[in-house]
Amino acid sequence: MAHDIKVLERRVRSLGETISKISQNRYEELLIVNIHRPGWTTIRENELVLAHLDMLQTQANALSHGLETLVGIADKIGRSELNPQPLPPG
Repeated sequence: MAHDIKVLERRVRSLGETISKISQNRYEELLIVNIHRPGWTTIRENELVLAHLDMLQTQANALSHGLETLVGIADKIGRSELNPQPLPPG
């Protein structure tokens, strides 16, 4: 695969847009409205929803950790003696 900074930048921006869309949708508020409706769920359905929420929380934590790690590594690469001049944007 060729070393194409524009491709990397598009991927970074795409990820940022996806994360932004997730936070703007306020899914938690939509879920909270639903779970407070009378008779919303059975005990088993509640267990299923809790398991799904746990899985999503684990994935969100992993995404956050992965992004922090990636940014840290990219910073180290950008500051390394092997690459003393950062590449210009775009």
